[in-house]
Formats: sequence, C-alpha cells, structure tokens
Amino acid sequence: MEDENTTVVSRHVTYAPTNDLAYMLRRRKIETVIMAGPVANLCLEDHMRNLIRDGFETVMVRDAVAAAANEEGSGLDAAMINWRFMANAVWTTEETVRRMAEAAKATA
Repeated sequence: MEDENTTVVSRHVTYAPTNDLAYMLRRRKIETVIMAGPVANLCLEDHMRNLIRDGFETVMVRDAVAAAANEEGSGLDAAMINWRFMANAVWTTEETVRRMAEAAKATA
C-alpha cells in the first residue's frame, strides 16, 4: 500500500473529534476527495461533512455505497438527498472511473 497513489491516515471512528486526514491530503496537495464505501448515511456522510468543513471538494459515488433501513425509511435515500445538497458532485462508478482515467491522461 505504499505508493504515490495511496494515502493512509490514522484510525477514525465516526463522530470522533479528529484524525489526520486533512493534514495528509493537504501535504499531498489533494483538493478533491472521491468517496465510496459502506454506511452512506453515517460514516461516509460524517467524513464528507468534515472534509467540506476543512475546505475540500467532495465527490460521492452513489452506486458504490450501502446503508440500512428502519421503520423511518431508507438510510441510502437519506444519504442521496443530503449528498445532493452538500457534495460538490454525485457520480456513478462508471462516471468516476471515466473521469479518473481522463484526469490521469491529462496529467501524464
């Protein structure tokens, strides 16, 4: 995992006060973070909000996430609504891969 394309940060539990993610991203001059993974309406949204607060642009990958549902409704639906209000962009996996490939070509 030690390569120029991977950033490893300290362990972070949702709603914990802080971690070193913003520091590590700034150190590498990264301004935009593409996010995907489990628990869209909790962990991912928490990280997204923190990154926005810290001045980063966020892109959420809508079909590469999951969330539970309860009697109040779908956590995934809630995340999609919130992301549309807050994230800089919400892409599909296909769009994400295409845009990343285009960016890689442009910087090669």
